[in-house]
Amino acid sequence: MRYCKRLFMAGLILCACIAGYTIMTPIAHAATDTEIVKAGDPVKVNYTVRLEDGSLVYSTHAEVAQDPNQKRAAGYRAQATFQPEEIVAGRQALVPGVGQSVVGMKTGEEKKITIPPGSAFGNIDRSKIKTYPVAKTLPKNLGMTAEQFVGQFGVLPVKGKEVQYAPFLKALVKDVTEHTVNLELIVNDGEQFKLDYGTVSTRIDKDEVIITMTPLIGAAFRVGEAAGKITGSNGETFTVDFNHPLAGKPIVLDIELVSMTKASAVAASANIPWIENHDEGLAAAKGEKKPAVMVLYADWCGWCKRLLNETIPDPKIAAFRDQFVWIKVNSDKQKDIYTHYHQDGFPLVILFDREGRVAKRINGFANAVTLQDELRRLTAIQTPKGG
Repeated sequence: MRYCKRLFMAGLILCACIAGYTIMTPIAHAATDTEIVKAGDPVKVNYTVRLEDGSLVYSTHAEVAQDPNQKRAAGYRAQATFQPEEIVAGRQALVPGVGQSVVGMKTGEEKKITIPPGSAFGNIDRSKIKTYPVAKTLPKNLGMTAEQFVGQFGVLPVKGKEVQYAPFLKALVKDVTEHTVNLELIVNDGEQFKLDYGTVSTRIDKDEVIITMTPLIGAAFRVGEAAGKITGSNGETFTVDFNHPLAGKPIVLDIELVSMTKASAVAASANIPWIENHDEGLAAAKGEKKPAVMVLYADWCGWCKRLLNETIPDPKIAAFRDQFVWIKVNSDKQKDIYTHYHQDGFPLVILFDREGRVAKRINGFANAVTLQDELRRLTAIQTPKGG
């Protein structure tokens, strides 16, 4: 009898299909576009990054990062506070690969993935392993163009002013013309300097300065913006590896999507309402009783362009749009502003409190995470009682 009933029901279903009807079956709720993270969406995440051997690289969880029994990897990133991290999906985050990993996730979702070296801290690049001589000869008097001077020292050349030519060596600006700057190295024969990366000695030979270094193996060594580690020396040369300490290693990511905001929701408020007049900007801040962000920049400054075109438009910073008055001034052209703030390079970011007092100076380029921390700190201090 049960068999007959099954045949009867099967027949009904078949007839319904033939007649053009669809038999509806319960389906799981499908996530909508507004629930799924897409590239460009600001999100908050908690995550932990380890190597395959379990050693810790980074974590937003205090109980993980502060565990005394937890082995730490070379290149481990320590932090003072622990909270969900704000990133933009699909873009570079504090740890490479994290920004890309959240694309397609939903709020509350957790996942564990292994990110290959090429998408993490990179594969080992042999071209980043450099060799340098332990001895270097410099003319005691040297010249450069004004553009080179500004590019190297970040300040305008002023006759009689000293600049830091090297960590252990200063130079005096002897003469400045329209196109050239002449410098004299300030050095004594037989001086020795103990530095983080080794010992440096100087010797004067007529009009030349001979600098000899005894490198410290394993020490950090920086050339310009590149940071590396001294890996060896044969007495005549020393080798520096500029690869990231975790280059060539896959990383294991445990991540949870805490919250998300669609990029379209913040796009309308992303444009910063700049005031490009110093006095008007500070007057507006005083009148509105708001703290202020002032950027002092120069047209030729590459780091200024990155600050204004990358850092400031970042959703992390755009979120503060209405909490501050935003001022930018070309202090390279307005020399009185440059002098007033005792500026010695570009860019310079100055944060003012509600009373118009300087609360913080940030010399040089600041990424979105760094600037966000400072804006948070200032708004926390400036929050009115009962507000």
